[in-house]
Amino acid sequence: MTRRCFITVSCSCSIIALVLSGCVGEVMQQAQQAANREQLFNDLKALGLARFSFHDANQRFPNSWEELESAGAPAGLRQKLEAEGYTVVMGMQIRDFMAGTSRSMVVFRRDAAQKGGTVLMCDGSVHQLTADEFNEYWKDQEPTMKQAIFSEPPASAAEAPAGGRSSPPLPPTGNSSASPPPPG
Repeated sequence: MTRRCFITVSCSCSIIALVLSGCVGEVMQQAQQAANREQLFNDLKALGLARFSFHDANQRFPNSWEELESAGAPAGLRQKLEAEGYTVVMGMQIRDFMAGTSRSMVVFRRDAAQKGGTVLMCDGSVHQLTADEFNEYWKDQEPTMKQAIFSEPPASAAEAPAGGRSSPPLPPTGNSSASPPPPG
């Protein structure tokens, strides 16, 4: 009888250990996701600061990643953003953002119109937007900016130009006013 109790207790301890390890694993995964989101926010803030630092020195925004990195953008950020499906608008002027720099998006995921996501605004602020919010902001983007984004055919990260803007996003869907690039 003593032997039987030991087996029951042993099995109960094993089950409790498995349940606890599952809970700890879930908590660890959530903590890692929060840390990744925080790192993305910090990287985008640093990118925004580098854009303005470059603008202060040159009276224009950078046209390439090399120019951004020369102004202090974090090393390796280009590859990280491209791998995560982000578009970075390059070569725009302040006059191109007539809708207001606080509503003009310069870095966003190509699927943000469908899923939402983290965006860097022209004024340097970083926001987490829902898909509906992204599409509302997208409607306010100036035609010059939309044309700059859609001026190249979509390319994979491997085919992205060495020094220009990242791959353009897919056109937003739903109630947006974006038009796809002209054929040819």
